[in-house]
Amino acid sequence: EMPAVETAAVGVFADCGARDEPGHLNGLAHIFEHMVFKGAGARSARELNEAIEDVGGELNACTERHATLYPSAVMAQHVPLAVDLLADLVLRPHLDAAELEREKDVVLQELAEVMDTPSDLIFDELWAAAFVDQPLGRSILGDEASIRRITAADLHDWRDQRYRAGDLIVAAAGKVSHGQLVDLASKHFGDVRPGKGSGSAR
Repeated sequence: EMPAVETAAVGVFADCGARDEPGHLNGLAHIFEHMVFKGAGARSARELNEAIEDVGGELNACTERHATLYPSAVMAQHVPLAVDLLADLVLRPHLDAAELEREKDVVLQELAEVMDTPSDLIFDELWAAAFVDQPLGRSILGDEASIRRITAADLHDWRDQRYRAGDLIVAAAGKVSHGQLVDLASKHFGDVRPGKGSGSAR
């Protein structure tokens, strides 16, 4: 809690990333992170953007090898909206098959940009050299074949298996009450099925 400020950073952090993917679906965690913004809950992609932008907030995501991060930043009074949006993104994404095919082209363009940027590519090469034939040695983005292979069913399975209670952390900093955040987390995440981390939401 930081009462002296007027804003809050709120995030959902999932204990899954590129290292958790099956090898033939390398890039799955990253594609999932992209796809949640294409519509979630009762909102379309445009409605998600408008909901956060109408209050001057930000909503983002990032895939790492060990985790997937969904951070937001809002004025303090909009913390409930931020948690609502984040819950929809990670628990109720639409994961439309036609939208997935379009988004694959976006990710393949990202991959091409990395391949053309030595300062980016060198880090993937370092991970591959340090963790030979291990999940940590694979690229976060995947490769063209693995990206093309991913289906909407794979995305649904990833969410169902990886986005569970004990595998998700809701955290905030700024002008936010701990009690309020616990109540919001219980409201939006309280019925999530237990995962490998624990038997209940944290």
